[in-house]
Amino acid sequence: MSLTGVTISELPLLTGYSENISIPVEISGTTYHLNPPTLQSTSVWNALLTQTGPLTFTGGTDAPYGGFIFNEVYTINDYVSGDDFSNVAEILAGTINTTGCVFRATGTTTTDYIIPHTWSGSTLTSQGDMIVTVLENTLGFDVLVDYPAFSDPQNIGIVAFFPLVNSGGFLTQRTKISAQSTIPFGFTPVIPVLMTSIDAEILAGIMFIIDPSFGGLIGDSLYNTPVEIKVFK
Repeated sequence: MSLTGVTISELPLLTGYSENISIPVEISGTTYHLNPPTLQSTSVWNALLTQTGPLTFTGGTDAPYGGFIFNEVYTINDYVSGDDFSNVAEILAGTINTTGCVFRATGTTTTDYIIPHTWSGSTLTSQGDMIVTVLENTLGFDVLVDYPAFSDPQNIGIVAFFPLVNSGGFLTQRTKISAQSTIPFGFTPVIPVLMTSIDAEILAGIMFIIDPSFGGLIGDSLYNTPVEIKVFK
């Protein structure tokens, strides 16, 4: 079947295709094969950001609600005999269930609660680094999340999202970034205000965490905070 000379409205309707099926398209005598994802008008990156800062908890008195934060790093400051963290720990240093042990909280991606076998009295402190849980990425490249932005402690409260691609990443007139404020992990009546923009010079998405009183940039305030970057083609 030849489609030469037909208008867009006269093209036959494509049905029953999936993202794995290639669609032949001829341009200037050359045939290209496209699949449905490449025909979409937008591509997106959706993630949850957590950055609580160092938090100290003692089991039995003020253990964190809902258990540990997935992928957060914890140090056992004071181990109490009988507590058992072996089921939720990827050991980074030391020996599990001993004072000084450093571990990353592990669990399945289908559970919201990471709870150790036993936690009655040991004291643990979280490391509080930025944790990025990517939920969706159709951009065609990965995104680097930098916090504090530009590796400068003076930029606390600024999160930068760099497109890991040589060119054609986040263009100011083709990219939208949005973030939704959530209740911080250590709840206080103050919930941070999130402001977003696209920087034309460094081609990066920027999120500012602002004190609601607009007294300046703040940190340690993200807990499963949704961020979406949408690129229009």
